[in-house]
Amino acid sequence: MTTQLHDIGEQFERSVLSGETALPASVEVALFHDGERSGDTTSGDDLVAGDDLGAITTEPDGGSYSRQTVSLDGTTSWTVQQDANSDYELTADATLTFDLSDSSTPSQLDAYAVIVNWDAGGGGADHLWWTDTFDEAKDISLDQLNLDGVALAVSGQNAP
Repeated sequence: MTTQLHDIGEQFERSVLSGETALPASVEVALFHDGERSGDTTSGDDLVAGDDLGAITTEPDGGSYSRQTVSLDGTTSWTVQQDANSDYELTADATLTFDLSDSSTPSQLDAYAVIVNWDAGGGGADHLWWTDTFDEAKDISLDQLNLDGVALAVSGQNAP
């Protein structure tokens, strides 16, 4: 199941909130094939909460594809609101455009990852903060994929 705050991402949040770690200026967003939306978890990454970035093996190939950077320092707007389940949600108010013009594998994309670079107790490195699925799987044959609503909702947290 891909829609989740990963364990290392939870550690990152706690570290920022406690003041041990400064909030980085930006995060990266990557596309991948998890298999949850397409129903093909056998060839998808099928991530679990304990997975970190190395568990993603299905980012698009092709030299034109690259991860997209989203600012956390105020140049990208973020909205905090309640979603349909009354959970609080952090959403980037930006459309991210990924170039897939020369990508051929995986055949479908159905998820994205938010990646943060921070020191998790052994030097700075890229780690999974959270991952989420698309509403439906997208065919890799698209020349570009626009991603709106990069968001993190914390389940089970209701308004007081």
